[in-house]
Amino acid sequence: MSRLVAVPDTEGELGTLLEDLEEVLLALLPGDGRLEDDDPLPAPLGDGTALEALRRIESEVLPAERVPAVSPLAPDGHFELVPLRFVRLDPADLATLAEALAALGLATLPGRNELVGDVLDERAAGRRRLGEQGRSVGELVADFARAHGLLDLVPDADTELLADRLDNRAGRVVLTGDEHEAYRRLTERALAMFHSGDALARFLYRG
Repeated sequence: MSRLVAVPDTEGELGTLLEDLEEVLLALLPGDGRLEDDDPLPAPLGDGTALEALRRIESEVLPAERVPAVSPLAPDGHFELVPLRFVRLDPADLATLAEALAALGLATLPGRNELVGDVLDERAAGRRRLGEQGRSVGELVADFARAHGLLDLVPDADTELLADRLDNRAGRVVLTGDEHEAYRRLTERALAMFHSGDALARFLYRG
């Protein structure tokens, strides 16, 4: 059974993190020259189940990010809030991805699996070359966990209310007082999970 998930507009950051994670999971499968086919990593990394789960998640999230979202406005009709998109994801896929991220997290600790550590080192170095200075392997895995955590927020009545009001619409929608309070509660959870300590993100959501 699928779960309704609210996806705040992250200006492409969420999609980039999912695509980076896909590259990491691909590099951990047998057949890319690092591993023999008869010596895979344990599931869900080495048998492809994590990659398959991620790709199903991406098949919902990435297209949704490319579609223009309705612009919600605060009840005053002037302040433009961060858009929300709504997708349906399989909780089993999210659980599989959480298991994979736990395994990646072990590779940030002493005694790590060298193959997993080397793949993460390479991805972190690639991000630094793209201008993301100071991104360590630990920060990389933490970023993946942020992305997963945002998608794994448990839906509630606020999610349902805002999906009914905003999904499959275009243009601008002025929220009622109750809808705005629901928006504030829902996005407070998103801020805590994905933008913790980011003052700019808080301003964009709150004004």
